[in-house]
Amino acid sequence: MSKPSAESQQEDPPKRRKVGRPRNETRSAEYEERKRLIVEAAANVFREKGYDGGSLDDVAEALDIRKASLYYYINSKAELVGLVFETAMDGAREDIDRIVLIEDPVDRLRALVEHQIGRVISDLSHFSVFFDHIGFTKESSAKSERLRQLERSYVEAFSQTVERAIAEGVLPDVDPRYATRAIMGMTCWTYKWFDHDRHDGAALSETCLQLLLGTGQAVGRQG
Repeated sequence: MSKPSAESQQEDPPKRRKVGRPRNETRSAEYEERKRLIVEAAANVFREKGYDGGSLDDVAEALDIRKASLYYYINSKAELVGLVFETAMDGAREDIDRIVLIEDPVDRLRALVEHQIGRVISDLSHFSVFFDHIGFTKESSAKSERLRQLERSYVEAFSQTVERAIAEGVLPDVDPRYATRAIMGMTCWTYKWFDHDRHDGAALSETCLQLLLGTGQAVGRQG
């Protein structure tokens, strides 16, 4: 039997796999679905208890899993709340990209208002966390830079839509900066009070449009 060569004797021993989540691997559909459920549960917890009051223990309890299991999907509470914010902003940004392409100025503004109200009331937990803890996000979240970019790009697209509506005579000739903030405030504040059992999202959108466009134009677009 031949002796092992010097070259083979110098080979490095196989490296042990590090404990923890694998890096840069394609995630399975099951993994992504479980992570989505974790983010959704966290949004509900943070909406009810606030970021400081809610804990990873609360999130684990809501999902009936061990807290340790969460760390396969996230590293910290800060990262988790960042994912809540990203979920809220990603979908909203995709919608507004489609809205800016609408040619008719009244239809475009209508779509903007309906989108903003519809997006917030359909996802009250995520947006409650997003709006109530936006200061935390800007200062501390590991995802804060990406979130700031998402927020900036969203506000820019929203502002451009309002500016076009003013230039096209759909809205009064006012300062577009204040008009943008006023419309955003009108449509976003719903997260504070909207109750699906008591309120009607379509009626709310129409009320906002009547205030912005005048009763005749807003109602006329319904037919």
